[in-house]
Amino acid sequence: MNSSALNKLLISCSLCLCLANLSLAENTDFRGIQWGATKEQVKKVEKNKLIQEDKNGLLFEEQLLNRRFNAAYFFKDNKLYRGVYSLEESFDPKGGYLSNPKNYLLLYNRIFNNIENKFGKPNQEFTLPTEDEITANELLTEIANGNEKALAKWNNSKGVTVTAAITGSKGKIKVLEVYEYLPKETKKTLNK
Repeated sequence: MNSSALNKLLISCSLCLCLANLSLAENTDFRGIQWGATKEQVKKVEKNKLIQEDKNGLLFEEQLLNRRFNAAYFFKDNKLYRGVYSLEESFDPKGGYLSNPKNYLLLYNRIFNNIENKFGKPNQEFTLPTEDEITANELLTEIANGNEKALAKWNNSKGVTVTAAITGSKGKIKVLEVYEYLPKETKKTLNK
């Protein structure tokens, strides 16, 4: 795959993730579904394939960048309080994701930049070493082994926390975009 086609795929992924976030700054929802929606309401609205369901969650399949992403919904007392986009893959330093380990970092950076454009600077941030300090292959190997991660969190006044993360363990890389609606009353019930 040439670099032009790869860039188009990365831009497409960014646009999909950005579109899913458009109303968050004002309406504080996830994928157009209001916080507090029931599992049945989510299943009626969600157009993607349901791949798993349990008492507290729904997992749908997303196809972005020719990879399977997940869109997960989490419920407490049958009310939506968390939504997550995730990509998890085994990392092979000789040819991982789209044959270029930098693509994981590009994806994380695009997610981070999309959220930062909506919410401003994050309230909390853990950054990765720069390429001057470590190569992309070495960095992704460290992430896959759980020794490095990047994470940024934003909080808005309506009780929504948005997190961008690249993390890993046991040879797998995860790129995450997490939305969580936790007003004070929800936090109390989750801790029980």
